[in-house]
Amino acid sequence: MTQSVPKRPRPAVSIRTIAGATGVSLNTVSLALQGSGRVKSHTRERIVAAARELGYQPNLLARAVITGRSQLLGVLIPGHDFSYMPRLLEAIQNEAVAADYGLLILSYVRIGEGREIRHLLEYFLQRRVEGMMVLPPTPPLPAETWEPLRSTPTVWLGVGGSRRIGTSLALQPSEAGRIAVERLVTQGCRRLAYGGPAADFFSQHRWEGVAKAAARLNAKRPLTWAVPDSVEGGAMAAEQWLRLPPARRPQGFIGFTDAVAVGFLHRLLVKGCRIPDQVAVVGVDDTPLAAAAAVPLSTVRAPAELMGRLAVKALIGGEVSSRTRHEAVSWEWVERSSTCKRP
Repeated sequence: MTQSVPKRPRPAVSIRTIAGATGVSLNTVSLALQGSGRVKSHTRERIVAAARELGYQPNLLARAVITGRSQLLGVLIPGHDFSYMPRLLEAIQNEAVAADYGLLILSYVRIGEGREIRHLLEYFLQRRVEGMMVLPPTPPLPAETWEPLRSTPTVWLGVGGSRRIGTSLALQPSEAGRIAVERLVTQGCRRLAYGGPAADFFSQHRWEGVAKAAARLNAKRPLTWAVPDSVEGGAMAAEQWLRLPPARRPQGFIGFTDAVAVGFLHRLLVKGCRIPDQVAVVGVDDTPLAAAAAVPLSTVRAPAELMGRLAVKALIGGEVSSRTRHEAVSWEWVERSSTCKRP
Protein backbone atom coordinates (compact mmCIF):
# COMPACT_ATOMS: atom_id res chain seq x y z
CA MET A 1 0.00 0.00 0.00
CA THR A 2 1.52 3.26 -1.07
CA GLN A 3 1.29 6.28 1.13
CA SER A 4 0.30 9.52 -0.46
CA VAL A 5 2.79 12.30 -0.04
CA PRO A 6 1.13 15.30 1.61
CA LYS A 7 1.05 18.31 -0.60
CA ARG A 8 3.16 21.20 0.47
CA PRO A 9 1.25 24.43 0.93
CA ARG A 10 1.78 26.88 -1.88
CA PRO A 11 3.99 29.76 -0.85
CA ALA A 12 2.13 33.01 -0.33
CA VAL A 13 2.18 35.34 -3.31
CA SER A 14 3.87 38.61 -2.37
CA ILE A 15 4.50 41.84 -4.24
CA ARG A 16 8.01 40.48 -4.79
CA THR A 17 6.46 37.55 -6.71
CA ILE A 18 4.45 39.95 -8.83
CA ALA A 19 7.51 42.15 -9.43
CA GLY A 20 9.45 39.12 -10.67
CA ALA A 21 6.63 38.05 -12.96
CA THR A 22 6.15 41.50 -14.50
CA GLY A 23 9.75 42.74 -14.49
CA VAL A 24 9.06 45.94 -12.58
CA SER A 25 10.25 47.25 -9.23
CA LEU A 26 8.68 46.47 -5.85
CA ASN A 27 7.74 50.12 -5.46
CA THR A 28 5.93 50.15 -8.81
CA VAL A 29 3.95 47.03 -7.87
CA SER A 30 3.00 48.55 -4.51
CA LEU A 31 1.85 51.80 -6.10
CA ALA A 32 -0.08 50.00 -8.84
CA LEU A 33 -1.98 47.81 -6.39
CA GLN A 34 -2.93 50.94 -4.46
CA GLY A 35 -4.37 52.44 -7.64
CA SER A 36 -1.81 55.24 -7.70
CA GLY A 37 -1.84 57.58 -10.68
CA ARG A 38 1.95 57.70 -10.52
CA VAL A 39 2.03 54.42 -12.48
CA LYS A 40 1.19 54.49 -16.18
CA SER A 41 -2.21 52.98 -16.87
CA HIS A 42 -1.00 50.18 -19.15
CA THR A 43 1.66 49.18 -16.56
CA ARG A 44 -0.87 49.27 -13.76
CA GLU A 45 -3.29 47.09 -15.73
CA ARG A 46 -0.52 44.56 -16.45
CA ILE A 47 0.43 44.40 -12.75
CA VAL A 48 -3.17 44.03 -11.57
CA ALA A 49 -3.79 41.27 -14.13
CA ALA A 50 -0.66 39.41 -12.96
CA ALA A 51 -1.71 39.76 -9.31
CA ARG A 52 -5.12 38.33 -10.11
CA GLU A 53 -3.66 35.42 -12.10
CA LEU A 54 -1.15 34.58 -9.34
CA GLY A 55 -3.85 34.68 -6.65
CA TYR A 56 -2.37 37.60 -4.75
CA GLN A 57 -4.09 38.53 -1.48
CA PRO A 58 -3.00 41.79 0.17
CA ASN A 59 -1.60 41.61 3.69
CA LEU A 60 -3.91 44.01 5.47
CA LEU A 61 -1.93 43.87 8.72
CA ALA A 62 1.26 44.83 6.92
CA ARG A 63 -0.54 47.63 5.14
CA ALA A 64 -1.90 48.94 8.43
CA VAL A 65 1.61 49.01 9.90
CA ILE A 66 2.95 50.92 6.90
CA THR A 67 0.09 53.40 6.57
CA GLY A 68 -0.74 53.75 10.26
CA ARG A 69 -4.42 53.12 9.43
CA SER A 70 -6.46 50.04 10.35
CA GLN A 71 -9.29 50.65 7.83
CA LEU A 72 -11.47 49.04 10.46
CA LEU A 73 -14.85 50.27 11.70
CA GLY A 74 -16.48 49.19 14.95
CA VAL A 75 -20.17 48.36 15.44
CA LEU A 76 -21.68 48.07 18.93
CA ILE A 77 -25.19 46.61 19.07
CA PRO A 78 -27.57 45.26 21.73
CA GLY A 79 -27.46 41.51 22.18
CA HIS A 80 -31.24 41.04 22.22
CA ASP A 81 -33.33 40.54 19.12
CA PHE A 82 -33.93 43.78 17.25
CA SER A 83 -36.39 43.64 14.39
CA TYR A 84 -34.47 45.63 11.77
CA MET A 85 -30.97 44.65 12.94
CA PRO A 86 -30.28 42.12 10.12
CA ARG A 87 -31.13 44.71 7.47
CA LEU A 88 -29.03 47.36 9.21
CA LEU A 89 -25.95 45.13 9.56
CA GLU A 90 -26.21 43.90 5.96
CA ALA A 91 -26.25 47.51 4.71
CA ILE A 92 -23.28 48.43 6.91
CA GLN A 93 -21.35 45.39 5.69
CA ASN A 94 -22.06 46.01 2.01
CA GLU A 95 -21.06 49.67 2.22
CA ALA A 96 -17.91 48.97 4.23
CA VAL A 97 -16.68 46.09 2.05
CA ALA A 98 -17.27 48.14 -1.10
CA ALA A 99 -14.99 50.82 0.36
CA ASP A 100 -12.34 48.22 1.36
CA TYR A 101 -13.02 48.60 5.09
CA GLY A 102 -13.28 45.81 7.63
CA LEU A 103 -15.80 45.55 10.47
CA LEU A 104 -15.51 44.57 14.12
CA ILE A 105 -18.99 43.84 15.54
CA LEU A 106 -19.62 43.31 19.26
CA SER A 107 -22.82 43.14 21.29
CA TYR A 108 -23.68 43.99 24.88
CA VAL A 109 -26.14 42.16 27.10
CA ARG A 110 -25.61 43.12 30.74
CA ILE A 111 -26.02 46.89 30.73
CA GLY A 112 -25.89 47.51 34.50
CA GLU A 113 -24.06 50.76 35.14
CA GLY A 114 -22.31 50.61 31.79
CA ARG A 115 -19.28 48.57 32.91
CA GLU A 116 -19.67 45.96 30.16
CA ILE A 117 -20.08 48.65 27.52
CA ARG A 118 -16.99 50.56 28.69
CA HIS A 119 -15.00 47.31 28.53
CA LEU A 120 -16.18 46.72 24.95
CA LEU A 121 -15.33 50.30 23.96
CA GLU A 122 -11.80 49.81 25.23
CA TYR A 123 -11.57 46.62 23.15
CA PHE A 124 -12.56 48.55 20.02
CA LEU A 125 -10.04 51.30 20.69
CA GLN A 126 -7.23 48.80 21.33
CA ARG A 127 -7.90 47.46 17.81
CA ARG A 128 -7.48 51.02 16.47
CA VAL A 129 -10.89 51.29 14.84
CA GLU A 130 -11.12 54.44 12.73
CA GLY A 131 -14.78 55.03 13.54
CA MET A 132 -17.68 53.64 15.54
CA MET A 133 -21.36 52.93 14.91
CA VAL A 134 -23.34 52.50 18.12
CA LEU A 135 -26.90 51.47 18.92
CA PRO A 136 -27.03 52.68 22.53
CA PRO A 137 -29.23 51.05 25.16
CA THR A 138 -32.48 52.55 26.37
CA PRO A 139 -33.13 54.21 28.72
CA PRO A 140 -29.87 56.15 28.15
CA LEU A 141 -26.79 55.46 30.24
CA PRO A 142 -24.82 58.25 31.98
CA ALA A 143 -22.74 60.38 29.59
CA GLU A 144 -19.45 59.25 31.18
CA THR A 145 -20.12 55.71 29.87
CA TRP A 146 -19.22 56.95 26.39
CA GLU A 147 -16.18 59.00 27.41
CA PRO A 148 -13.72 56.56 25.70
CA LEU A 149 -15.23 57.55 22.32
CA ARG A 150 -14.57 61.27 22.74
CA SER A 151 -11.65 61.20 20.29
CA THR A 152 -13.17 58.59 17.92
CA PRO A 153 -15.58 59.57 15.12
CA THR A 154 -18.92 58.04 16.14
CA VAL A 155 -22.33 57.66 14.52
CA TRP A 156 -25.20 56.97 16.92
CA LEU A 157 -28.04 54.89 15.48
CA GLY A 158 -31.54 54.28 16.75
CA VAL A 159 -33.40 56.40 19.26
CA GLY A 160 -33.19 60.15 18.73
CA GLY A 161 -32.54 63.02 21.06
CA SER A 162 -28.89 62.14 21.65
CA ARG A 163 -26.62 64.91 22.90
CA ARG A 164 -23.51 62.78 22.58
CA ILE A 165 -20.61 64.07 20.54
CA GLY A 166 -20.75 62.86 16.95
CA THR A 167 -23.47 62.29 14.38
CA SER A 168 -26.86 60.90 15.34
CA LEU A 169 -29.03 59.13 12.74
CA ALA A 170 -32.17 58.86 14.79
CA LEU A 171 -35.49 57.08 14.47
CA GLN A 172 -38.11 58.56 16.78
CA PRO A 173 -40.19 55.63 18.12
CA SER A 174 -43.23 57.89 18.55
CA GLU A 175 -43.19 58.73 14.82
CA ALA A 176 -44.19 55.19 13.85
CA GLY A 177 -47.34 55.55 15.95
CA ARG A 178 -48.08 58.96 14.44
CA ILE A 179 -47.80 57.67 10.86
CA ALA A 180 -50.06 54.68 11.58
CA VAL A 181 -52.77 56.86 13.12
CA GLU A 182 -52.68 59.38 10.29
CA ARG A 183 -53.12 56.63 7.70
CA LEU A 184 -55.97 54.96 9.59
CA VAL A 185 -57.84 58.22 10.20
CA THR A 186 -57.41 59.16 6.53
CA GLN A 187 -59.02 55.83 5.65
CA GLY A 188 -62.04 56.57 7.86
CA CYS A 189 -61.11 54.92 11.17
CA ARG A 190 -62.21 57.12 14.10
CA ARG A 191 -62.12 54.51 16.87
CA LEU A 192 -58.62 53.11 17.36
CA ALA A 193 -56.74 50.75 19.66
CA TYR A 194 -53.07 50.10 20.38
CA GLY A 195 -51.58 46.85 21.68
CA GLY A 196 -48.10 46.37 23.13
CA PRO A 197 -46.07 45.76 26.30
CA ALA A 198 -46.79 48.30 29.03
CA ALA A 199 -43.31 48.61 30.52
CA ASP A 200 -41.26 48.63 27.30
CA PHE A 201 -39.38 51.88 26.56
CA PHE A 202 -40.15 51.80 22.84
CA SER A 203 -43.76 50.75 23.34
CA GLN A 204 -44.37 53.65 25.70
CA HIS A 205 -43.02 56.11 23.13
CA ARG A 206 -44.99 54.48 20.33
CA TRP A 207 -48.19 54.78 22.37
CA GLU A 208 -47.36 58.43 22.99
CA GLY A 209 -47.19 58.99 19.23
CA VAL A 210 -50.52 57.20 18.76
CA ALA A 211 -52.30 59.22 21.47
CA LYS A 212 -50.97 62.62 20.33
CA ALA A 213 -51.79 61.99 16.67
CA ALA A 214 -55.33 60.87 17.52
CA ALA A 215 -55.91 64.01 19.62
CA ARG A 216 -54.56 66.27 16.89
CA LEU A 217 -56.83 64.66 14.30
CA ASN A 218 -59.90 64.83 16.60
CA ALA A 219 -60.27 61.04 16.69
CA LYS A 220 -61.51 59.33 19.85
CA ARG A 221 -58.79 58.62 22.40
CA PRO A 222 -57.46 55.18 21.41
CA LEU A 223 -57.89 52.20 23.67
CA THR A 224 -54.63 50.69 24.89
CA TRP A 225 -54.22 47.00 25.63
CA ALA A 226 -51.14 45.84 27.54
CA VAL A 227 -50.04 42.61 25.84
CA PRO A 228 -46.69 40.86 25.26
CA ASP A 229 -44.67 41.64 22.13
CA SER A 230 -45.54 38.40 20.33
CA VAL A 231 -48.11 36.74 18.10
CA GLU A 232 -49.74 35.40 21.26
CA GLY A 233 -49.91 38.93 22.64
CA GLY A 234 -51.72 40.05 19.50
CA ALA A 235 -54.23 37.23 19.94
CA MET A 236 -54.86 38.47 23.49
CA ALA A 237 -55.59 41.94 22.10
CA ALA A 238 -58.03 40.39 19.62
CA GLU A 239 -59.94 38.79 22.50
CA GLN A 240 -60.25 42.26 24.06
CA TRP A 241 -61.66 43.55 20.78
CA LEU A 242 -64.19 40.70 20.56
CA ARG A 243 -65.50 41.36 24.11
CA LEU A 244 -66.62 44.86 23.17
CA PRO A 245 -70.11 45.56 21.79
CA PRO A 246 -69.91 45.87 17.97
CA ALA A 247 -70.78 49.58 18.07
CA ARG A 248 -67.79 50.30 20.36
CA ARG A 249 -65.21 48.11 18.69
CA PRO A 250 -62.16 49.98 17.31
CA GLN A 251 -62.17 50.37 13.54
CA GLY A 252 -58.37 50.35 13.44
CA PHE A 253 -55.75 48.46 15.46
CA ILE A 254 -52.04 49.32 15.72
CA GLY A 255 -49.68 46.64 16.97
CA PHE A 256 -46.43 47.54 18.71
CA THR A 257 -44.70 45.28 16.17
CA ASP A 258 -45.69 43.17 13.18
CA ALA A 259 -45.84 40.13 15.47
CA VAL A 260 -48.54 41.72 17.66
CA ALA A 261 -50.50 42.93 14.62
CA VAL A 262 -50.35 39.53 12.88
CA GLY A 263 -51.47 37.75 16.06
CA PHE A 264 -54.43 40.15 16.31
CA LEU A 265 -55.31 39.69 12.63
CA HIS A 266 -55.11 35.89 12.63
CA ARG A 267 -57.23 35.47 15.76
CA LEU A 268 -60.00 37.62 14.29
CA LEU A 269 -59.88 35.71 11.00
CA VAL A 270 -60.35 32.45 12.93
CA LYS A 271 -63.39 34.03 14.59
CA GLY A 272 -64.87 34.84 11.19
CA CYS A 273 -64.13 38.57 11.18
CA ARG A 274 -63.40 40.41 7.95
CA ILE A 275 -60.12 42.30 7.61
CA PRO A 276 -60.10 45.23 6.87
CA ASP A 277 -63.89 45.64 6.54
CA GLN A 278 -64.56 45.27 10.26
CA VAL A 279 -61.18 46.45 11.53
CA ALA A 280 -58.05 47.68 9.75
CA VAL A 281 -54.75 46.38 11.16
CA VAL A 282 -51.29 48.00 11.13
CA GLY A 283 -47.94 46.70 12.39
CA VAL A 284 -44.49 48.21 12.77
CA ASP A 285 -41.13 46.96 11.35
CA ASP A 286 -42.02 45.31 8.01
CA THR A 287 -40.59 41.93 8.95
CA PRO A 288 -41.14 38.95 6.58
CA LEU A 289 -44.06 38.00 8.84
CA ALA A 290 -46.02 41.06 7.62
CA ALA A 291 -46.07 40.21 3.91
CA ALA A 292 -46.70 36.50 4.64
CA ALA A 293 -49.79 37.06 6.82
CA ALA A 294 -53.11 35.55 5.73
CA VAL A 295 -54.17 39.11 4.93
CA PRO A 296 -50.91 40.88 4.01
CA LEU A 297 -50.18 43.42 6.73
CA SER A 298 -49.82 47.16 6.26
CA THR A 299 -46.90 48.34 8.38
CA VAL A 300 -44.52 51.15 9.22
CA ARG A 301 -40.97 50.32 8.14
CA ALA A 302 -37.69 51.43 9.69
CA PRO A 303 -35.29 52.56 6.91
CA ALA A 304 -32.48 50.38 8.23
CA GLU A 305 -30.69 50.06 4.89
CA LEU A 306 -30.52 53.84 4.50
CA MET A 307 -29.23 54.28 8.05
CA GLY A 308 -26.47 51.71 7.50
CA ARG A 309 -25.30 53.28 4.24
CA LEU A 310 -25.35 56.82 5.64
CA ALA A 311 -23.45 55.80 8.77
CA VAL A 312 -20.57 54.15 6.88
CA LYS A 313 -20.35 56.95 4.32
CA ALA A 314 -20.23 59.57 7.08
CA LEU A 315 -17.35 57.79 8.83
CA ILE A 316 -15.32 57.00 5.72
CA GLY A 317 -15.94 60.43 4.22
CA GLY A 318 -14.74 62.24 7.33
CA GLU A 319 -18.12 63.90 7.87
CA VAL A 320 -18.25 63.06 11.60
CA SER A 321 -16.64 65.85 13.59
CA SER A 322 -16.19 66.64 17.28
CA ARG A 323 -19.43 68.62 17.16
CA THR A 324 -22.87 67.17 17.86
CA ARG A 325 -24.99 66.74 14.73
CA HIS A 326 -28.49 65.28 14.81
CA GLU A 327 -30.31 63.97 11.73
CA ALA A 328 -33.80 62.50 11.93
CA VAL A 329 -34.45 59.49 9.70
CA SER A 330 -38.08 59.00 8.67
CA TRP A 331 -40.16 55.86 9.00
CA GLU A 332 -41.82 54.60 5.80
CA TRP A 333 -45.44 53.58 5.30
CA VAL A 334 -45.98 50.22 3.55
CA GLU A 335 -49.54 49.72 2.31
CA ARG A 336 -50.96 46.20 2.03
CA SER A 337 -54.37 44.52 2.20
CA SER A 338 -55.00 44.83 5.97
CA THR A 339 -55.99 48.48 5.48
CA CYS A 340 -58.15 50.07 2.83
CA LYS A 341 -59.81 53.38 2.06
CA ARG A 342 -63.26 53.67 3.55
CA PRO A 343 -66.09 55.77 2.09
